[in-house]
Amino acid sequence: MTLAPHTNTLLIGCGYLGAVMVQKLAHATVTAVTRSELRHAVLAAAGVRCLSCDLSDPDGVRALAPQLADFEGAVFLIAPPSAWRDEDPRPALDRVMGLLRGLPVSRAVLASSTAVYGDAQGARVDAASPVQEADARAAKLLTIEEAWMSAGLDSYVVRLAGLYGPGRIIGRDTVTRGETLPGSDQDWLNLVHIEDAARAMLATVTAASPLRYALISDGVPLSRGAYYRALAERLARPAPRFGGAGGRRAGSRQCDSAASWAALGLRPQWPDCRVALDALLTHEA
Repeated sequence: MTLAPHTNTLLIGCGYLGAVMVQKLAHATVTAVTRSELRHAVLAAAGVRCLSCDLSDPDGVRALAPQLADFEGAVFLIAPPSAWRDEDPRPALDRVMGLLRGLPVSRAVLASSTAVYGDAQGARVDAASPVQEADARAAKLLTIEEAWMSAGLDSYVVRLAGLYGPGRIIGRDTVTRGETLPGSDQDWLNLVHIEDAARAMLATVTAASPLRYALISDGVPLSRGAYYRALAERLARPAPRFGGAGGRRAGSRQCDSAASWAALGLRPQWPDCRVALDALLTHEA
């Protein structure tokens, strides 16, 4: 899926997810705001206009205003929580939201995480399930979401499950080294292929009625034991050991993303990560 050729797109943050979104925006005019200039050469080669900014730096955010004076279009905030370096990110968020309010933004989409659903003790959660500040990261994510949704824009939040894909196979190094994994093999793991995550983010701009708060996963939760056994088999390594309860940040839940995908008029292209693992590892061979 690509957006219409005339569509202007601003990506605030452009890491693993942003790079795939750029590929799918091949016929759009794309501006990327990144903290590191190391990515600029690769992005510029893809036709992306690159701007440098530390989102926690007041002077840096102020300097963006004249550089974006001619921007009109869709905005995606895909910077990780670590991009907001201050203990209290709200002042920095207020500055960025103030900048965006001064632009003619058509739609504004935030990439968040299913970590905000906390520990459901293995129960199913969907986009409308209650959120909780289960740890410092979840609290920060919810602070970012609140600032985004109260900025006065046509705002949407896409809560993504664990991202994987080319160059990022979750747990690969741990299995290869034969290390013991923290937590229980009975806890649930929710994943989404990077291609599907990018499709969902972009479709939130073009869909007629996307959910204000969406949950995007592949829709097939796996126990951690099942996932790591499948990965170990494909890597020809022994199945890993688990250290027992505790030691995991994210808790256990089964993500139900059906309503979120339906609102976008899409389905995951990779609904089973085990099939995707076969494709990824075959491509690497």
